[in-house]
Amino acid sequence: MRTQELFHWNQCQIKGEIKLGKVLAVSTSQEWGEEKQQVCFQVEGEEIGKWIPVQAMLEDVKAIEVALETQPKVETEDIQEKLSA
Repeated sequence: MRTQELFHWNQCQIKGEIKLGKVLAVSTSQEWGEEKQQVCFQVEGEEIGKWIPVQAMLEDVKAIEVALETQPKVETEDIQEKLSA
């Protein structure tokens, strides 16, 4: 899963309950030669986030679609022009 995509998710499952909140941070590490991702998820109404496995995140498809639609599109040519200027 791409790190930036995870910041648009707002639901997770903790101890069998679906919780709403937001992703504060994403950690990617290597464990036994395999990539492992965790997210720091802050449940609504709580002051701090908790580190949970990325598999506990529940995709809110509508929220992701809206977020991706509102992000500005960057073309490769634009970046190359700015770098060469």
